[in-house]
Amino acid sequence: MPQETAPPDDKTPAQNITFESSHSSGPGGQNVNKRETKVRARWNFENDPALTEDQKQRIRSAYPGRVTEAGELIVESQSERSRDANQRKAAARLLDLIARALEVAPERQETKVPFSAKRARLEEKHHTAAKKELRKKVDEW
Repeated sequence: MPQETAPPDDKTPAQNITFESSHSSGPGGQNVNKRETKVRARWNFENDPALTEDQKQRIRSAYPGRVTEAGELIVESQSERSRDANQRKAAARLLDLIARALEVAPERQETKVPFSAKRARLEEKHHTAAKKELRKKVDEW
């Protein structure tokens, strides 16, 4: 399995991505049998000094099935016919997964329920209670 390293980029993770290529599975005839077009992209985030321990934990918990015990995040691509296209696709997908795992959701600001909404809810409750009251048996004396 040939291994190569990604060309340096302005993004820190892209510098540390390594690629492995192997035979792709599925139909494809001679092309699939001759060429190693399947690409596996690996990024060792455990050894990346740019990440905090909290960020590393986020990646581990976001993708438990894609993280190895050695602390590598792995993505495969074999949908294209050429290794270069699969390499670009795997790298883009890996960077997208990293961005999504490290994205911090903004804190929700608590809002007050408006008076009109409270009034409408209570009116609906009274209306429902009145309907149910009419379903009761009538006591005749």
